[in-house]
Amino acid sequence: TPENHVKAIYILAEKNPQRLHVFESTANGDNMFRDMYDTACDAVTQRGIFVGWWRNEFYRVMPDSSEYKAYWDGNLTPDERDWCRTIRARYGISINSTQIAWYRWMRAEKMGDDEKMMFQEHPWLAEQAFQLSGSNFFTLSKLAELRKVIEAEDEPRWYAFRFAEQFVDAAMIETVERNAQLAIWEEPDPQGFYAVGADPAYGSSSWKDQFCVQVYRCYADRIEQVAEFCTTECRTDQFAWIICYLCGIYTNSILNLEMNGPGQQVYQEMLTLQRIAAVTPATSDAPGLFNFLVGVKAYLYKRLDSFGGGVVPHWITTDKTKERMMGAFRDLTERDEMIHHSLPLMDECRSVVRDEGTIASPGRKKDDRVVAGALACMPYVSSMKLKLVQMGEGYEAARARRKVIEARGQEQTGAETTTERTVRSFLKQIGIQ
Repeated sequence: TPENHVKAIYILAEKNPQRLHVFESTANGDNMFRDMYDTACDAVTQRGIFVGWWRNEFYRVMPDSSEYKAYWDGNLTPDERDWCRTIRARYGISINSTQIAWYRWMRAEKMGDDEKMMFQEHPWLAEQAFQLSGSNFFTLSKLAELRKVIEAEDEPRWYAFRFAEQFVDAAMIETVERNAQLAIWEEPDPQGFYAVGADPAYGSSSWKDQFCVQVYRCYADRIEQVAEFCTTECRTDQFAWIICYLCGIYTNSILNLEMNGPGQQVYQEMLTLQRIAAVTPATSDAPGLFNFLVGVKAYLYKRLDSFGGGVVPHWITTDKTKERMMGAFRDLTERDEMIHHSLPLMDECRSVVRDEGTIASPGRKKDDRVVAGALACMPYVSSMKLKLVQMGEGYEAARARRKVIEARGQEQTGAETTTERTVRSFLKQIGIQ
């Protein structure tokens, strides 16, 4: 059991210079061993070691064999080409035709052409090994492709929130610590349009313990991740403060908040802050963020099969509504109309499965980042996309316009652009150092 494993790890030697502890297993589903492997890959004093099928010298067929002649046609499939390229880049090993023929023969004649079982028993890559019950909700090859793109990108700017007992005393501080609470890939653009999805801990599911906010910039032809906040160490009122900070920084935004579980308490705190902001004199000592709280716009949910008025603020996840938002998230992602920059988000996508009508990550796996991203999709697909099409706010046109504005700002103010100066002034107002 996980508890016994923790106890066993605790009593292992820590000081002996000759110590070596090896835990070996096949990747048999989403179990405790996967948690151990994931921990080892990120740990300082542990190492995760993956042994692919291609390491076995017997897993090949000779060129004069019937298996080789039947299963090697001289060409790699697109997936095989991608896997071979990745293995060569990671491990410096080239896969040859005798191995490809063996793999195809094994899948066809021994595994009943079951690719999922083949991945579990004979994975090419570590991320294929731990197959989950149910069917993968996202296409794994697409996630692997997106992950490679993200790995080649620059690191985001990292920030940590310093919480206090009162909203006005909280602050956000830039840090060099990777994987801090908040990652920012693109600074706010005053002329941009943003969709914000917020999933409080235990909101969409009773066992998901992360507070998460996803911010996406919206265009007529795509939606791009610009910020991600995620933590397990947060109160509901503090989570409301985080949402207000991000909606205040990324103006022209529409917020979609998960109202299940603690979501209603988060919403109540936001309403309280907005009411305080509405009656706070402009000359008070309150942070400048209060001036932005009044303008936080809520997504208005409406049933698609209803012709009447009947709208309610934000989102309540049920089996039907989760199908709708997760389907939108997957479709935009796999059509390359949703650009992601978060590696943890891609890892969570990989663990999401459809099992007996339920879409979720099983067991202890997290999907809070995925749910928050899916929540951010809904304002975009429901109303923002059409308006941005009418405005001609395409991705290339908007970015070209921003470059022109920043170039003019540099001519007038030196190295700092107009946008950067505006953002810096605002962050200073709300106590961000």
